[in-house]
Amino acid sequence: SSPAGAAIASYSSENRGYTEFAVDGLTVRNNVVHNFNTYGVTLGPDAYLPTGNNLVTRNVIANLADYRPTANPWWNRVGVILYNNSYASVTDNDFTRVNIAVQTNNFHLANPGVPAVVSGNDVEAEVVGLWDNLRYQASSPFTFAGNTVAPVAYAASKFAGIFVTSVMSAVQSVLTNNVVAAGWDYGYYLWNNWTSAGVTVSGGSVTGATAAGILLTNDDLFGASGADQAYSVSGVAITDSAVGIEVYENRSGAEDTAVTVSLSDVSVTGGDVGLKLSGNKSFIGGSTLGNTVFTGQSQFYVQLEAGAPGTTIDGSAASYDGVVGGSASVAQGFAIEDKLKHKLDVGNAAAGLIRFDGANL
Repeated sequence: SSPAGAAIASYSSENRGYTEFAVDGLTVRNNVVHNFNTYGVTLGPDAYLPTGNNLVTRNVIANLADYRPTANPWWNRVGVILYNNSYASVTDNDFTRVNIAVQTNNFHLANPGVPAVVSGNDVEAEVVGLWDNLRYQASSPFTFAGNTVAPVAYAASKFAGIFVTSVMSAVQSVLTNNVVAAGWDYGYYLWNNWTSAGVTVSGGSVTGATAAGILLTNDDLFGASGADQAYSVSGVAITDSAVGIEVYENRSGAEDTAVTVSLSDVSVTGGDVGLKLSGNKSFIGGSTLGNTVFTGQSQFYVQLEAGAPGTTIDGSAASYDGVVGGSASVAQGFAIEDKLKHKLDVGNAAAGLIRFDGANL
């Protein structure tokens, strides 16, 4: 256990504030970790032996500078990094002026201790708030719950509040009741997560994302996506984001993998587009919008691009500026139709179709 109330600081070119390899039962609590280069707290055994029962809690981790001006921002200035099967809970910390607040990386063996939770953290980061990355085979779940994630106002790149990449095999990533504040390009960016357990985003909110509140994609970020991806978005409130939820499939040939999202109890308020599908393998789970609530979009409630698959989507239980599709009057139906972009609008007979009132659309 680290000394309670310690101030761990560096004003030189030291890389890491607190580093442990292959340790079980470590607690880092009530410290101020600041003015380090590269990492604040690092847990990761070089031999990949799984460790657990570690806790990083109630610390202030701030002002991680980089003495390498050309360094890749993805791999430096990380508040807490857990890697090579080093499980820990990261709770109730205050992060500011870091590139990435918390990152997991390269887990393939089971957690030998209590479940790992990243929760209750107050995050102000420049590139990514929370990043769950590269977990596969027998990796145990990580839960990201009840965090508040905001971008640093002056940051040049405010990429994603919560970033989940390459969660594979049958591994779980649980994202629940997080609050993603305004200013990120993407509230959630989810890529290459072809776990059979799926990835669920539940509860919480996203406000003011400049590109999309939630993006689900197989696009070429770090390489090709390995297999079909399935996501569930439930109980999330998305407000004033350019696009509320976007499913973007952009590969070809053997890399042409499907991206599917299932929706329940989702509300999308404001912005240009509520839900957008692009690419011939971008799908809505069960071919239904469920009870999604669309309010105040300036362009479209739902936008199916010309390349979106030619499935028929049931929009009858969704509501559009207060009108449930299946209960719309003729006049209300025309008003709804004016803000749906689908087969009737894109000039492609193979494009998808949204029906919200039986045979009458």
